[in-house]
Formats: sequence, structure tokens, C-alpha cells
Amino acid sequence: MKRRIICDEDFCIGCRLCEVHCTVKHSKSGDILLAYKFENEKEPPRMSFEQKDYSCGSIVCMNCKDPLCIKACSMGAIKIEEGTVLIDNEKCVGCWMCIMVCPFGAIKRGEKKAFKCDHCFNEEIPICVLNCPNKALIYEED
Repeated sequence: MKRRIICDEDFCIGCRLCEVHCTVKHSKSGDILLAYKFENEKEPPRMSFEQKDYSCGSIVCMNCKDPLCIKACSMGAIKIEEGTVLIDNEKCVGCWMCIMVCPFGAIKRGEKKAFKCDHCFNEEIPICVLNCPNKALIYEED
């Protein structure tokens, strides 16, 4: 089963609440005020938002059927689990090969390691989808 988050550009208004909720979900505290004001190492959002002219949308991992990032990772730090491509931070050495081969630009460069949207792996529905005020983010499984 492949998991995917699609952005309907007709409904996205560029509020960036998807990024805020993503950051809080992956923070140490899970609290919006603590995550943004008091946590020294604020987690970056695992998904990102882009706007060009009047068009906007989110950039997330598409959980490719045959992911190039897995083939490019010489450390074996990237795997597919239950339809979701995941990065094992213990194995990642920050070579950035996965970033270079991702056709969607969904893998980001952290300070020392790569990171990406994990589709809130242990949740039924990703937090960004649940909190999109216009329902522009659509969650699919196939």
C-alpha cells in the first residue's frame, strides 16, 4: 500500500499551517508554544510549501514505487515500510545522494542528515492533512 499526500492548488491559500503543524508534530514537546519559542533545536517541517505567482502547494514525498533515493543510499538508511519511504537517522551519514536523485525535491538537507515527510507514519492521517483549513491537502492510499 502506497501512501501519498496531494495538494489541490485550487484550494491552497498559502497559509503554511501545514508546515506549522508538521514542525509541532515532530518537535520534542508536541506543543506549539514550546516548539516555536523554547525548544533550542526546532524541528524543520518535514514537508514544505512553495508559492509561485498565484499558484501554491506542498512538496512531500510521493513514496515512489521504485524509489531512486533507496538505490542512491550506500548506507542502507532509506527503506520502505508499509508503503512509506523512511530515512533511518541512525544510518544516515549525510552524503546527500538521496537529495540529488529525488525527482520531487521532497528530501531536505538537515544540519548533518537528510530528512523528509514521513506521512506521520504512526498516525492514521497525516497532521498536515487534518489541519488544512481549506482541505487542500488530500491523503491517499493505494
